[in-house]
Amino acid sequence: VLTSLNAPVSQFPPGTDDILEYFIKPVVTEELAKKILSVVESNCETGFMSGISIGSFVQLLDIERKTCTLSVRSMDSATGGTLYFRKGRLIDGRLGKHCGLEAVCEILSWPDVRISITENCPDLPDVIRRNAQEILLLVAQKMDESTSPKRHRSERRKSSHLSAPFYELKPAVSAQPSDDGRQLEEARELQNLGFDAFNAGHFEEARACWTELLLYTPESKTLEHNLRVVEERIRQRT
Repeated sequence: VLTSLNAPVSQFPPGTDDILEYFIKPVVTEELAKKILSVVESNCETGFMSGISIGSFVQLLDIERKTCTLSVRSMDSATGGTLYFRKGRLIDGRLGKHCGLEAVCEILSWPDVRISITENCPDLPDVIRRNAQEILLLVAQKMDESTSPKRHRSERRKSSHLSAPFYELKPAVSAQPSDDGRQLEEARELQNLGFDAFNAGHFEEARACWTELLLYTPESKTLEHNLRVVEERIRQRT
C-alpha cells in the first residue's frame, strides 16, 4: 500500500488486515522492488492441516515459542480469520471487521477448522496480553455462557476439551539446584512426547508420558487434570 498516512498498520481501518507492508509517499522504486521480493520470499505458506483442535495447536505454538501467522477457516461455516503469534504468544487476531480479543475468542471457539501456516508475523502490537491458558479458559467460559439449556451438555463437552490445558512446565521441576538442567530437559521431552501422542490420538502413550511426569511434579493439579482428560478419551474409545 502506498499512502500518505504515517501510522502503524494496527491503526488502519477494519477490513485492511491483509496488508503486509505499506510505504509513505514518495517511494523510491528500488526500495519498493526489494521489499516486494522480501515479502514474497518470507510469506510463503509453509503448510496446512485439519482435524486438529485449534486450542491444542495454539498451546503447541506457545510451547515451541513459534513466530507465525495462522489463517484459520471454519469447516462448518466457511468463515475465515487470522491469528498472529510472536515467540509463541498470541498477540492479535482479525475476523472480518473485528480484531483483538473478540476476534481471537470467536476463532478459537470453532470446533472444526483448516489451518494454514505462514512463518512470518506482521509488526503488530500485543493487544491480547494474556497467556495461552488464560485465553483458552476465557473462550471456554464464553462458549459455556452462550449455550442454550437444550444444547448445554453438548457444548459443555466442547468447552471442557478446549479448556483442558496440557501440562505447562514449572521452574520448580527439579528438587536439587544441580539437577535443574538435566531434569528440566527430561521433563520437557516427556511433555512434548505426551502432547504429540495426544494430538495423534495415541491416548495410552500420552497417559504413559504424563504418568511418568508425576515423578517430577507429584502434586501438579494441572497434570492430574490432563490425566483425567486422557482417561476419559480412552474410556470413550472403548
